[in-house]
Amino acid sequence: MKKRLFLFFLLLPAACHAPLPTRWEDLPPRAFDPPPYARFLEGLTICLDPGHGGHADWKGYKRGPTGFREAVMNWRVARFLRGFLEKAGAKVVLTRHGDEAVSLQRRSRIALEAGADLFLSLHHNAISGKPSVNYTTIWYHAGPDYSPASLDVARCLFFGITHELRLSQVAEVPLHSDYLMYPGSGFGVLRHIQGKIPAVLCESSFFSNPAEENRLKDPTYNKREAWGIFLGLARWALGGFPSARILGRGPHVPSEVLRVRLFSGLEKRKSWALKSPLVLASSIQPFLDGRRLERWTFEPKKGLLLLPPPKEGWSPGKHTLRVEFMNIFKNSPPRPTLTWTCRPAS
Repeated sequence: MKKRLFLFFLLLPAACHAPLPTRWEDLPPRAFDPPPYARFLEGLTICLDPGHGGHADWKGYKRGPTGFREAVMNWRVARFLRGFLEKAGAKVVLTRHGDEAVSLQRRSRIALEAGADLFLSLHHNAISGKPSVNYTTIWYHAGPDYSPASLDVARCLFFGITHELRLSQVAEVPLHSDYLMYPGSGFGVLRHIQGKIPAVLCESSFFSNPAEENRLKDPTYNKREAWGIFLGLARWALGGFPSARILGRGPHVPSEVLRVRLFSGLEKRKSWALKSPLVLASSIQPFLDGRRLERWTFEPKKGLLLLPPPKEGWSPGKHTLRVEFMNIFKNSPPRPTLTWTCRPAS
């Protein structure tokens, strides 16, 4: 009898817990407890764009095999994601607040007018005649040099979504230019951002896949997807946001050196690592009025970029300076463009 009781209490804990997942596709339980690095999202303004909306009367428009609408999936994910982000201290702006049609240009304008730090368009994919297809892709505008900061967030989002949804298929190159879909123009919702802030479009999975459509009907699955996106954003924020600042007002006369301070975005953190350079000097590339500058020097300890004037001197008038570089997390400046005005020589 004592032996039986001993075995009963020995096996009881195992019987009270669900079995741990044994395959990649098995979804582990989630408590949705934010990781400590999610605190770096605090203070950011993030514009969430739940794709589509309205047009519920359009037969077959953006619907899965059983008729479930993509607009509903996108909206659910956006609402869950908004809750996670606001709990972490971020400000969230939505491009729609229900089942309504909003133009692509208006969606982008909402983000820019709100002073958003990121524009994130939430979608789910579909492909005709291939019901077995199901994987994640993240889309950026134009080419990889158009907005390197968009690629930073795209990488983090891909891994966050992939880890949470556990899809059995993977796109071997999951970051896609929207020029692949619309050569020379891309997605309007990304194009209208004009490169002013990082902007990406998530296609988290394929609702044209019958099994995936069935999962997407479940609000718990939508919440899991939102959690994966949230974790991706938190990892992006952990990497810091580099920036550049022209010292003073820039050269007042054509012969002066242009002095620019580069910030890693990590300076205010408490870390021994701050005693080392946090900017990758090999990644620095300045552009003046759209032209690549070849003559410049960088002082790593001061984070100081020195741009000597051309032989003929800086031309009078307003100039645009874009400085691309990366910090040790390989994050690029979300807003790399600066302006300054050179006065005519007296």
